[in-house]
Amino acid sequence: MKLPRLKYSDGIKKTVQTGFGGYNHTPAAGDGELWDMENMSSASYPLLSPRPRRRLVYELSSPGCIFGHEKLLYIDGTQLYYGGVLRGEVTAGDKRIAALGERLVIFPDKVVLNVRYERIGVYATVSELQSAVPSPVRGDAYGVGSGCPYEIFVWDGESWLSNGLELQSLESAWSGSSLEFKNGTLYGESAAANTVKNSAVNWRNYFRAGDAVTISGCTLHPKNNKTPIIREISDDGHEMRFYENVFELTGADGTTAYTETGAISVKRTVPDLTDVCVSDNRVWGCMGDTIYCCALGDPFNWNVFDGIETDAWACETGTPGDFNACRTYLGYPIFFKDDTVCKVYGSLPSNFSPMSSATLGVVKGGIDSIAAAGEILFYLSKAGIVAYSGGVPTAISAPFGDVRYTEAVGGSDGLKYYVSMRSAEGEWSLFTYDTTVGKWYREDALHAMGMAYADGNLHILAYDGKLWLSGNITDAPPGSVEEDRVHWYAEFGDFTDMSPNAKAVSKIQLRLELDVGSSVEVQIKYDSEGEWVTAGSVSTVTKRSVYLPVVPRRADHYRLRLEGVGGCRIYSISKEFYTGSAIETK
Repeated sequence: MKLPRLKYSDGIKKTVQTGFGGYNHTPAAGDGELWDMENMSSASYPLLSPRPRRRLVYELSSPGCIFGHEKLLYIDGTQLYYGGVLRGEVTAGDKRIAALGERLVIFPDKVVLNVRYERIGVYATVSELQSAVPSPVRGDAYGVGSGCPYEIFVWDGESWLSNGLELQSLESAWSGSSLEFKNGTLYGESAAANTVKNSAVNWRNYFRAGDAVTISGCTLHPKNNKTPIIREISDDGHEMRFYENVFELTGADGTTAYTETGAISVKRTVPDLTDVCVSDNRVWGCMGDTIYCCALGDPFNWNVFDGIETDAWACETGTPGDFNACRTYLGYPIFFKDDTVCKVYGSLPSNFSPMSSATLGVVKGGIDSIAAAGEILFYLSKAGIVAYSGGVPTAISAPFGDVRYTEAVGGSDGLKYYVSMRSAEGEWSLFTYDTTVGKWYREDALHAMGMAYADGNLHILAYDGKLWLSGNITDAPPGSVEEDRVHWYAEFGDFTDMSPNAKAVSKIQLRLELDVGSSVEVQIKYDSEGEWVTAGSVSTVTKRSVYLPVVPRRADHYRLRLEGVGGCRIYSISKEFYTGSAIETK
């Protein structure tokens, strides 16, 4: 007869964490999720790793804004640069910019920057250009003038042709003391009451055929205060011609020319838009409750109403409040209020139709938070950051817990959404949301003024004037400087090891790989009390596992914190522990 053997067991258990989650600043943060972090990234997901190092491109003395096109546009004080080259001057302050092909429209300045050509050099006059460049190549472009903005002249194979000023105003205005209204011609035929003339003015310096101009100041015949469309400008530039019988003349039969005197003005005007975007070869914008778009392909004209498909267009939506922002998304111009999202459907002014939905829009002050990543539009709403795919916005701010963010500046590298946000306590944080894994990561306290994607990289302009390249950097520009090794930490949520009873950790095992010169320190805290206790540090370079013994301490739960300097990849974290009885209530 044999007695049964007792199974030997020391009660020690082991868990292995091989996949790591993102930022989850809530009490429900599970195993592998991070309650807090700094300078962490999804670059090696599901491994745990810090973010790549940024590169400093410029330091602006008075940073304004940045905008991404084929090259980067940035404003330093009042100086506007594109591709690192000074192109002209604008007013200081925030800007709203949109790209219509090779023209960048800039509000509230109401100017357009033509970036079609890169000037090779500059000369004071065309004659100097012709002498200095005797054998130009087709497409060569040079600036002519005494300073920015230069007039660009391009060699077409036979002669130098003007491409206009690099930077010019969308609006134009003339004012004077007299203006003659008369009969004239149009397209070579006689036309009645269709011409305005001033022999001292060359109208070509102000306007062009196709412009809608507002005439004001007429007192003899107030009906001539109107906004007609210029059809021709005479060869000498002294006459502007419109459609027949546009104006009211004088005399018994109303066919006699006359001259208005006084404060007369002729203007081409543009609305004071608060945000702009581009869709289907038109610039769209908003002001108050009204949506506007320019004439087809013509950002200079917003008052052309000929009843044809190339017309401009404007419409009040009748929904409460003012529009805070607009963007083009999924092929439509979309306009946002606090609680309204309005899409404009249609392809022609005759069938443009705004359709509004009462849903989470862009909160006032969140205009700079909008960016598209992974084909999803992200922005700051009253409910926090939301993801918008064309239907109902989905809140994705739950991992921020009870922390509320008010101001936000966003950007994208195509797959990741970057957003610099200010908490209610006044603290700034730069977060990234990786659309491929659906997780948030916190980088650092960078206070961004703007973000833009250009030249294959994401640019971040900080409030201190430093212009950084961030993320996975490709083709870093000459002269850019890589920042020092990144200091990082990752603090996990509570570990309970799936037991409500007391437990104690005896060993921690890391499988990791460090870059040269990097190091990692492992810390532990029990029951959310006291100081962090250092379990050990690692500075080995090869990929390997490292055991760190821990003085056991009985606790309900514990937390781990990894803190390091430099590049690192954590493949797994193993913990040896034993459980005991329930902790009695004191």
